[in-house]
Amino acid sequence: MTVIGNDMLDLTIPANKNTLTRKGINKFFTSGEMEFAQKTSFPHPIACLWTMKESAYKCLLKLGHNKAFSPAKFSVQIISDRNPISGKVIYDNHVFWCKCTKDKHLLTCVASNDQIKLDKIKNMNLRLSEYSGKSEQIISRISKCLHNNHLVLRKIKNNIPVLTDKLKNQYVEISLSGENKLYFISILPEWVSINNKYSKGYLYESQ
Repeated sequence: MTVIGNDMLDLTIPANKNTLTRKGINKFFTSGEMEFAQKTSFPHPIACLWTMKESAYKCLLKLGHNKAFSPAKFSVQIISDRNPISGKVIYDNHVFWCKCTKDKHLLTCVASNDQIKLDKIKNMNLRLSEYSGKSEQIISRISKCLHNNHLVLRKIKNNIPVLTDKLKNQYVEISLSGENKLYFISILPEWVSINNKYSKGYLYESQ
């Protein structure tokens, strides 16, 4: 089963800066990751590594992992340090392929356990307004992307978002990350049947 996960960091938010510059932050990274951070010209490399690990963790949750996020246990291997940075994140016998992009003050990352599908993921930003609900605005934005007005968005175990077509027994892989009123939305625009046993357990039995 193909899964995706994403993460976003707004580098203007003081809490994010404090987290990634606090004393002892290096204990969450391998020697190879710290060497990359010291040598690369890519801005905010520690933040980039963090978003890669967080994105991979969201993928892992969808595969049945039920432990808290422990960034030191995720090992990042950088493939290219151009913007977007590409790499892979390893956790035990799992491998997740990632891309991290910097756009002005935002870092966004998307990951998948399928390297080929990584380039097919559609990413978009959404700034929420005060005139309608969060879910309604997210659904509206995704509906335009998928050209589908029959979408249902809900959350299951571990706060995992699930996007289904209410007229069909299908779903698409989606991941959401939000800070303040800004949301980063990633979608793999391939409809998958919910008829197989694994998908049924993932989408319904885990609620």
